[in-house]
Amino acid sequence: MKITYGWQVAGAAKICGPLLVSRRKKLVLQSGDLPGLLSALLALPGLPRVATEDFRRGDSVVRQHLLAAILAVFDADAAPGGSTALIGHSRSGCLQQNRAYFTDYFQYGRQYGKGHLFVGTLPSTPVCEASIALGFHGAAYYLDTLDRIGDFWREIELLLADHPSVLAFHREKETLFAFFLTPGQTAAPEDISPASLFDAQEGLV
Repeated sequence: MKITYGWQVAGAAKICGPLLVSRRKKLVLQSGDLPGLLSALLALPGLPRVATEDFRRGDSVVRQHLLAAILAVFDADAAPGGSTALIGHSRSGCLQQNRAYFTDYFQYGRQYGKGHLFVGTLPSTPVCEASIALGFHGAAYYLDTLDRIGDFWREIELLLADHPSVLAFHREKETLFAFFLTPGQTAAPEDISPASLFDAQEGLV
């Protein structure tokens, strides 16, 4: 059974291993490593200026988010900056890295230092790094719906009530998807997977 969501996919990208692919422009970038993919991405004609200075200090999860985010925005012909919201989803992402950080944090008593106020944002680290790179100033957070994907799509509708666009991330196994969504209408199964949404032809879901 299909329902009508209050958003449309303006652009999207996915990254899996050495491949970075866009949905609308059908761009395919390939390299032996993530820094190589960044170089290929930044070499695209017409790519807006983005801040990638923090790319080298991020782990592979953060780097994948940055690459997918930049290409998804480019795929939508959108510009960096503004009040676009960002949301991360699924039960993977940076969860393992955050658990290691928290274990180290409490083991050495760092919760007594002034820097502990930042710790609450750690589950959304990849999303926030993408926000910084693209200069977006909307809401940015990580949502766990216990794998109920329909709740994720409905959350995006709520975000669009207060933001002009939403950059949404979801990981399925080894593939990370990034969707740049704007107000509109999309008729789709309530539980449509990001992979199916990415592969669907524009206007047909």
